[in-house]
Amino acid sequence: LALAPLAKAWPQLTSSQRQKWLALAQTYDSLTPAEQVTVHQRMAEWASLSVQERARARLNYTHLKPLGREELKAQWEAYQALTDDEKKRLQQQRPAPKSAAPVSRALTAKSERLVQPPVKSGSSTTNPSIDPKTLLPRVNETLTASPPASTQAEASAVTESASE
Repeated sequence: LALAPLAKAWPQLTSSQRQKWLALAQTYDSLTPAEQVTVHQRMAEWASLSVQERARARLNYTHLKPLGREELKAQWEAYQALTDDEKKRLQQQRPAPKSAAPVSRALTAKSERLVQPPVKSGSSTTNPSIDPKTLLPRVNETLTASPPASTQAEASAVTESASE
């Protein structure tokens, strides 16, 4: 009964999320009927939020948590007293949310990137003596490749002098 609003979303929840909701359900019976209705409404609202909206709600909560209950109430009442135009102006003044990895400027050239995208196999820039799966020299080519001509000439000279 306590978790009824989550019935549709329950299969998609992770085990840790399920444990948190089950812990909340244990205290459900001790709530007054009005509190139970409030919990069900908020639970349904939370389940209907997207992942991004939940993340934003968590950030807002951590930002507002240090404020006292009375201060929050006073700020909310002051906000409610504003006209619609003043509320719109406040929303426009609000800074854009920061991303997890801000970029100071757009990268224009590929050479400015710290990490280059991988080269597609079969392109002309790949090295045929390097195995693309391991990025190590190919074993067959290094073991069976014939030595350079200068090395062959030196080896034959050593062989001839040794036989004399």
